[in-house]
Amino acid sequence: MDSTPLVPRPAATIMVVRPRDGRLQVFMLRRSAASAFVPDAYVFPGGALEALDSDDAITGRVAGVENGRLEHLFRSVPVGNAVAYAVPLAPAQQRGLLVACVRELFEEAGVLLVRSPQPSAPELARARGALQRGDATFAQTIAQLHATIDLSSVEAYSRWITPPGEPRRFDAYFFITTMPAEQAAAADLVETTHGVWIEPPAALERAQRGEMRIVYPTRLHLQRLARFHSLEALLEHARRKEILAVSPDPLDAALTDFSLPDEYMERW
Repeated sequence: MDSTPLVPRPAATIMVVRPRDGRLQVFMLRRSAASAFVPDAYVFPGGALEALDSDDAITGRVAGVENGRLEHLFRSVPVGNAVAYAVPLAPAQQRGLLVACVRELFEEAGVLLVRSPQPSAPELARARGALQRGDATFAQTIAQLHATIDLSSVEAYSRWITPPGEPRRFDAYFFITTMPAEQAAAADLVETTHGVWIEPPAALERAQRGEMRIVYPTRLHLQRLARFHSLEALLEHARRKEILAVSPDPLDAALTDFSLPDEYMERW
């Protein structure tokens, strides 16, 4: 049997946040119990890079990565175990990963990050359905909506790499953005069964009580988000923060719990 560790697959996750009654909420999805990856867990929308995500047909419709923004969004520096596991990305793949982030957000949560004028709710619903059924590619979907993907409100937040031993490994870039005011988020009822806007402290409390399954990286992100009450402060923190690409150490053979070295706990 080949014991060579799987090479992590580039992936993107996005935390969508909004202010409510002086507090912050983040949108989370409950993955299907039949899912091959973190079944029944509450996660942020996201998924892996696909070949078509880097195609000129869709990357040519991306705005908001000019004037050094692309480099800023991919400024992470691998440390510790992640040095050996990090997957380098060419600029075209970086653009593709941002497309993957927007595509997965639309597929899983129904939120589309595009420039104004925003498509109407019925237009978005029809486009999402066609994309999910495979009747259209994401490039075709964006073209049919006469839209331009807008990444100007997206900020890089972190980068986590799945350690060896997991059946699926990802080199996952975490991004953060504000919820578009004109849109509504909802689970796709295919890969995910439930969507919820929730304050990070409440999510952590529910996880502590066993009411929500939240995996280690998600839990640490919620702990970070829980420190902020102002949307502006959170986004400014994201714009300025150091990003260390990290890979946690398994604490047991069953890969049910993990830890990070103390030197990275406040710096990832």
